[in-house]
Order: sequence, then C-alpha cells, then structure tokens
Amino acid sequence: MSLLSPIWLTTALMGLAVLSLPVIIHYLFRSRYRVVNWAAMDFLRKSMEETSRRIQFRELLLMLLRIALLALLVFALMRPSSRSKQGDANTPVDAVFIVDVSASMAITEGKTTRLNDAKEAALSMLASLPSQSTVHILQTGQHVIDLGPASPTNRDQARFILEHLEQSHEALHLLPALRQAEAILSRGSLANKEVYLFSDMQRSDWNNAGTDLNQAWASLQEQGQAILVQTRHAAQPANASLTNLRPQVALPLPGDRVPFLVEVRNTGTSTLQGLTVTLQGTNADRDTDTQTVPPLKPGETVALTLTTRLELRGKNVVTAELQGDELAIDNKLQVIVETRDRLKVLIVDGQLNNTDPAQSASFFLAHALRSLRGPSQLEASPAVDLRIVSAAEVYPAQLAEMQVCFLVGLGMSPTGKVSPEFADRLISFVQQGGGLITFAGGTMAEMGLEKLADHAHGLRSLFPGTWEQTFNALPTTPVTFDIQSIPTGSFLNAFRFAPLDRLKQTETTLGRKIINMTSDAIVALKFSNGLPVLVYRTEGLGTLIMLGIRADLLSSDAPLRPGFVPWVQSMVGLVLAQQSGKKNLVAGDTYAWSPVLEHLQQRFTLVTPQQAALVSLGSPHLKQNRLQLFTAHTNQAGVYRIIPEGVQAEETGQDSSLIDLFAVVPDVNETANLATLSAEELQEKFITAPVILATDSLSSTGHDRSRIQHEWTPRLWWLLLGVLAAELAFGWYCNREV
Repeated sequence: MSLLSPIWLTTALMGLAVLSLPVIIHYLFRSRYRVVNWAAMDFLRKSMEETSRRIQFRELLLMLLRIALLALLVFALMRPSSRSKQGDANTPVDAVFIVDVSASMAITEGKTTRLNDAKEAALSMLASLPSQSTVHILQTGQHVIDLGPASPTNRDQARFILEHLEQSHEALHLLPALRQAEAILSRGSLANKEVYLFSDMQRSDWNNAGTDLNQAWASLQEQGQAILVQTRHAAQPANASLTNLRPQVALPLPGDRVPFLVEVRNTGTSTLQGLTVTLQGTNADRDTDTQTVPPLKPGETVALTLTTRLELRGKNVVTAELQGDELAIDNKLQVIVETRDRLKVLIVDGQLNNTDPAQSASFFLAHALRSLRGPSQLEASPAVDLRIVSAAEVYPAQLAEMQVCFLVGLGMSPTGKVSPEFADRLISFVQQGGGLITFAGGTMAEMGLEKLADHAHGLRSLFPGTWEQTFNALPTTPVTFDIQSIPTGSFLNAFRFAPLDRLKQTETTLGRKIINMTSDAIVALKFSNGLPVLVYRTEGLGTLIMLGIRADLLSSDAPLRPGFVPWVQSMVGLVLAQQSGKKNLVAGDTYAWSPVLEHLQQRFTLVTPQQAALVSLGSPHLKQNRLQLFTAHTNQAGVYRIIPEGVQAEETGQDSSLIDLFAVVPDVNETANLATLSAEELQEKFITAPVILATDSLSSTGHDRSRIQHEWTPRLWWLLLGVLAAELAFGWYCNREV
C-alpha cells in the first residue's frame, strides 16, 4: 500500500482534526431535558426511559456514519494505491522517454543508425501507451534538454518531437537526465509511472558515473518502473578520431601561413591504414594541405603538422578533416583562429642589467618573445612591442595598453621589488583582461607584493596558489618536467608528442613549491617529483600563470632547451585566447560573448552550423560594466554565428561588432570507447531488476506488459457516495416526525 498524494501527511493530520467534528457536534447538540417534578407523569417514566435509550442509540449510529464519511473523504484525498502480481496493461501511465542522441548513436547498424533505431522504438512504445497516459521526452547528451510536449497527453506533438530528433556531437551524461525524470514523475498524477531509456548503453558513461548512477536509478524505481530499450549494437566500426587542432604560432598576422598541430587517435580495436588528413583555411579552393597518416595501432595517437594561410584580419575558420575510417561523426574539427597586428608586452625584471643584458633575469625570455612569429618574419614585420623595465623603476601607467605582463627575477635583491602602487594596479590590470605571467623568485614580501597578501581582491587571492619554500635537487639527479602530467586537452597538450616532447629534457636543481591552490586552479605541468611547474586560473577575461622555476639559468636549464620558445609561446597563446573570449568549445559547453556597451538593447539570434535553426538569445545582460550573452545550444559540432535579430549574417560584415563567431568540436570522449553493455551487465547496475528490451524484439515483448500499480481512489469515491446516501437516509429517519 502506498499513498500517491504529495501532501498525504498534511491531509492525514487535517483529517484527524476533521474527524473530531462529528463527536463535538454530537455532544453539543444532543437532546437536553429539564427535570420537572410532576406526580401525574410518574406512570410515563418507564416509557420515556425506553424512548430515550432508543434515541441515543440512533444518534450514536448517525455520528459513526458521519465519522466514516469524513474518514473515507480524507483517505480518498490521500490517493491510496497498491501493487499486485496481476496487473492491467490498459491502466494509464505517466511516462518519461529519455533518448540518447550522443555521438555513438551515429554508428550504422545495417541500413540505419542507432539513433534512427531508437527513434523507431520510441515511436512504437508511444503508440502502445494506454489512453489518457502522459508522456514527457528528454534528450540527453552533455546536458538534458526538455523537449516537451507542451501538453503531456498530446500524442501528435510527442510523435513530431521524436521524429525530428537530431544527432548530437556530445558525450552521454545520463545522471542529470535521471534526476530530471524523477522530478517530472514526482509531479505526475497517475498511479503508474514509467521511465524509458532508448540508448545503445555505451559502457563508458555507465562505468564512469559509478555509484551515483546506481543510486539515481534506485531512487527512480521507487516511483515507477525502469524500462531500458537497447538499440542494435553489434557493429564495431574501425574508427579514428581527430582529437586536437591547434596553431603552433602564438601570434599569427593576417596573411601568414601558419603551421597547425593535428592529432589523430585510433579508438577502434584494429590497426588502421590508408587514413588521410586535410587542412583548409578560409579559402578552401586554393589553400588545402593533405597528409597521409602512418599506420595506427589500437589506442595509438599520432601528431601531424599541416599548414594553411590565415587570410582574414580577425577571426579565421580553419577546418581539419579525416578520411578513411568507418565513423564520420568525429572526423571533422573546425576552430576559430584570430589574427592580430601587434602584441604589447611588459617585462618587469628584478635583476635587470643594462650593462650586461645576458645577466638579466629576462634575457632568455625576451628572446623567446621576439621569436613569437618565427625568425624569418622578424625583420619584415616585428609583431611584438616589447618593453623591459626594472622592478625599481616600473610605475602603474606603464601597464596602460599592455596585453601581457611578465614578472621575473623579483625578490632576489633589495631593489628587486615593485612599488605598492604598481602592485595595486596589477589587480585591475588582470580583472580588465590582462595576462599576468610570473616566474618564481623570492617571497611575496621580497617581491613587493606583501601589501596585497590579505587584500579581499588582492594578488594572492587572484593567483592560483602561493609560493612557499624552495626545494633543491642534486646536479647529478635533477628533477625534470613530467610531460605525462599534462592534462588531455590542455593548452600544453602538444608537448606530449614529438617534436615538442623534448621539453621533458629540462633539468631543474632549484625551484619553489606552489601550494594553497584555489579551487579553480589548474595544474598544467608537474615536475618528476610531483610538485607543480605551471599553475593557472582565469579571472574574467584575464589570466594568471604561476611558475615554479625562475626565468634564468640559476634554477633550471629550461631557457637553453629547444622546447622553451614554444613553451613561452603557448603561455602567451593561452592569455590571448582568454582575452578574445573562448571561441573554441567542446560540444555541450556554454559560450559567453561580451558585445560592446552600445548594443545593450539589441536582441541577438544564434545561427547553428547547419543554418537550419535560429535560436533567439534575447538581449545581453550588464554585469560589472560589461555586456554578457550566454548560450548552451552547442550540441552540434561546427561554426556558430551570433547575429542581430531580423538581420542576415551577410549584411553585418564579418568584423562587425554586431556579429560573433565561435566553433564547437565533437566530444572525443564519447567515441574513445565504443563498447556497449550486455543485458547481464546492465542487470548488475541495478538493485531492483529493470525491464530490459531490445529494439528488434519490441513487437513480441514490448507492448503487452502489465501495469501493476492500482489506485483505489475511484472505488473510494463510489464507497463515499454510498456512505453519504446512507447518512442522509438515516438522518431523515431519525428526525422524522413521530
């Protein structure tokens, strides 16, 4: 026995109070007599006593009928229900359909994809639901999308939604969908509740979610039945994925031919041969580079270098495509690369030596920055406006118009500290979008930053961590850079592969520990002893990078290693990418854009890669003197455009402040492991066994299941009506004139 009313406890407590009313009324309005001594009536006493007992008995029965009437009313409002082994397949049900549209559902099984197989199964199950049932459709990938229908009983709307489901490039994350399904079922009014999952049951998400997913299913099964509908999943395609596309130049200029790093990974179970990769710039007709991929073993990743020309000033779309495997959904990457005319950099050197520049802490760093575009292009057009100032002479105004500021060699001498005014200005510099990259030196006090240590928005709170005591290593056993500690997808990811993997040859004998890291700090590189080399975090459009080594040769030989220049370029590239806004996202990420202030009242529209859908984004919001516009409609890979409502993209011009571009790439985690779970493995994920169906057997097993939850409310209403009639009839009988 269970109670379906969400307020059954409140109803029960109120019912207890209501049930006392007939008793109160009975004692307040019972017949009362005044004793009068009248000798002539003594012979009637015996008759009156008999009549009085009869009247009291009738009033007691009437009170009990009224109590029963109110008790039935309260019980009916609590909506009791029960389960039985013999159910009725025609009982209405509150149903939630969860449809998996993640990238693995694009695999072809026979003549159709897994997604089309799931859609056909969902349409079949929709048609089999009893009349007066409700249905809610959830599309799940990285995020859950509630598709409706607006009227849960409208089968035509539900059918239209299922027929027009589109393939996503997201990875599957089932847990949010289960939690939303539970919330929807809790609002349902019917006794029987069912949640259907239409998916290929890919192994990765079920295993990665762990016990949280098991608990979510258990909580959901407390409300109703779980029905897993598994698509055909026999195919094991020979698949390779494009996992990375990144320019190898931090500051490309308009018209430059730029090398790009393209990573290809074999995610299948067999060796792949004959794959080719093509790279195209804005003008694909005349600027295409193609390379053949060497044979790839299962799980192997190879990095290729291809070039293309960035012809536009501002945002350029670069496309890499892979040919030769059996699954196309992860074979295309498009990224936005922005070209700039110049980069303004300020280096604050605590050990500046104008007499012998080679003794300055910034000597090697300055050479690396001047090489941002490559030696062959330096004389023709120097892209970096570099200013080097000593710590004792730097002043706040020198940060004006600077995009990146380096702090090197601070705290190593009495004059190697910045002024309090300059330290204060660094805060607003970062908050307004500047990039601050700091190499290790002395303590915070020795650097001149002690005033900001306890500031509510001070440098230490802005930094991703704090420097503590130094650590030492013997020259015979130095610590090195652990390139395997670089997170997948990091801005340093290219250093995990040849030729940039030579960064691991760097030897360090003296460094500073970075501890007390903030919750949003990202460790991008570690020493071989496990201590952080590079930690960073973002603040608005600004970036703060902390390093555990110095910029000179006194702690490490990093400046002499071949990987030092591209390492510095990568740090600058991270800063510039953050200043421009994150233009390259993974499917399912949220995109944020900051239009200029004059467009506060302008309404904008999002144009999807297929240009088949226009999503209204509304007007931007004003926050901290900046306009912000957000969208989470990024489940399709490709190039998106944000344009003013009612205006064609071609009318605005590509560099107009009224238009913005961003690119979305497929989530390669979805196709990294294409294995699926068997029915037996699925059973092990549940405490209470679910109903597991296969799409190719729905005709024989899917449409005749019984709903075992029975609600007794309709019968109680009929019983209540009968008791009410009996109470009225008996009340009339008791009060009729004798």
